[in-house]
Amino acid sequence: MIKIIKHDLGNITAVYTIIDDIATFTIVPKEKSNIIDNNKLTLKGEKYNLPDPLIQVHVFGDKVNRQYSAGQTMRNSQSSYELKYCRQKELVTDNTKEIITYLEREDGQKAEHHVVYKSQTKYLNAYTVYINDSDNDIVLEMLSSFSLGSITPFVKDNPVGKIILHRLRSQWSAEAFLESFECEKLLMEPSWMNYGVRGERFGQRGSFPARPFMPFAGITDTKNNITWAANIGCPSSWQMEFYLAQNSVNLSGGLADFEFGHWRKILKKGQKLITPTATITVISGDIDEAAQILTQKQKEYKILDNEKSLPIFI
Repeated sequence: MIKIIKHDLGNITAVYTIIDDIATFTIVPKEKSNIIDNNKLTLKGEKYNLPDPLIQVHVFGDKVNRQYSAGQTMRNSQSSYELKYCRQKELVTDNTKEIITYLEREDGQKAEHHVVYKSQTKYLNAYTVYINDSDNDIVLEMLSSFSLGSITPFVKDNPVGKIILHRLRSQWSAEAFLESFECEKLLMEPSWMNYGVRGERFGQRGSFPARPFMPFAGITDTKNNITWAANIGCPSSWQMEFYLAQNSVNLSGGLADFEFGHWRKILKKGQKLITPTATITVISGDIDEAAQILTQKQKEYKILDNEKSLPIFI
């Protein structure tokens, strides 16, 4: 069973594809939503491909994804695929629209995928809620704030040299340096038999959230002039991850996983964990324009009147 659900959120269209109860997620510019290649979303004709779940989670004891991914990535592990799509709910107020996707495992573990749009903005806020309603304590070793799949959904096969990956290298209290790579420069290209996955994890570990990278990543499809970008509001260890499976580039981010950041979280029965919020966007334009949109989120944080008059000491 395949089902595609679209939600218009300002200038962005959120696209959910349900493949045999596995939910995937991507975003596209609203004006481009009618030219999506549905074969890319539904994996039609892909022999080895698996859907890329919209929530990336690894629970201690999980089997890792096949295709030689052990030690390279914790994405697409057993728990990511055992979370089955249940339903969606749309919450609308005067100035916000929120899409909540509910997923559940047979043993009672549940997850909520939240996407929030605020009127007059050009970005979305995303976060994950993971709930342990099973009969046993569990140990989370990875949980994403967001995961964008099927990039680029406008072509069946990603054109060589046309998909650019972006990240910001930095040191604490220093200016950031933009690194931009063609997919192939990071070996993010399919193998000769279209089997196996490619992963590139990066981020920071510890209490310096902007060292050695800023919590930011982007992908540009230069053939169609479309850029996806994301950042994470996380003051602790975080990670971003470029991930390629067959003909799709995927981008996820959130708390640093156990392999990368030695992060684990015990959830006792009835407990839940809410991830840091990520800000995501997609535009018809380049990485500079996309990054400028993400910085507009800062306007959500209001400065109190008494803070405006604070003196500056040197």
